[in-house]
Amino acid sequence: MSFQVRDAEPKDCGDIVRLIKELAIYEKSGDQVHMTEEILKKDGFGEHKFYHCLVADSEIPVETDENEDSLKVVAYALFFYAYSTWDGRMIYLEDIYVTPEQRSLGIGSALIKRIAEIGLEKDCKRIHLSVLDWNTSAINYYKGKGLVDISDRDGWHMFQMDHSCMKKFVDEN
Repeated sequence: MSFQVRDAEPKDCGDIVRLIKELAIYEKSGDQVHMTEEILKKDGFGEHKFYHCLVADSEIPVETDENEDSLKVVAYALFFYAYSTWDGRMIYLEDIYVTPEQRSLGIGSALIKRIAEIGLEKDCKRIHLSVLDWNTSAINYYKGKGLVDISDRDGWHMFQMDHSCMKKFVDEN
């Protein structure tokens, strides 16, 4: 089975939202996704880009409305640039997801390889990503590729300030 990794385009946003929802279900958080195609288009392809995204097309024929065969988006990797006060430029890999039927074909590795290439081209010093503690297959994969679990090594904890917490913080301070 062959595939192609490419930069996402606005026309891919519907497929990316579909895959985001699949990932959320896999992560046991399907009811927490509020993303829409319109928001994704605005934030990734508007005047101020908040993220970058790669997709993988599979050469599995898919029937379209026009009764023609086309490629199907079967994976995505969404990332953005961040900055480390210790090292400088870095990438944060927010999501990487490959549909279950397409796993173990090298698609995820190809997506990560392309992000690493982009990072090196942009003189980024590192890539950060998060993995749920129960996702042992992903943890083992990343460790096998040389990634370091900084929560184990350095004791870092990641915190989140959600929208309501942001408002409360602003109002109280």
